[in-house]
Amino acid sequence: MNMRRTEIEIGHLVLEGVRAADARVVGEALERELTRLVRERGAPGARAAEAGDVPVSIDTRAGESPAALGTRLAGAIYGRLGR
Repeated sequence: MNMRRTEIEIGHLVLEGVRAADARVVGEALERELTRLVRERGAPGARAAEAGDVPVSIDTRAGESPAALGTRLAGAIYGRLGR
């Protein structure tokens, strides 16, 4: 099997409306879900590598757990990077 290393660097993440105490949980869920998406669906294409800044915005949902927010955010990021 030919393994290829993929890195997605998030240089700046703004979590408006998220308590500081929950930010770590959001970040961990984000990392976990991005890893899963890349493993299952493959690395984003060449367009993503050339993209530079890729702004992503999602709304928080009332009662949503920090982990669920991180998972949704990962999906939004992965979707923006495209394949």
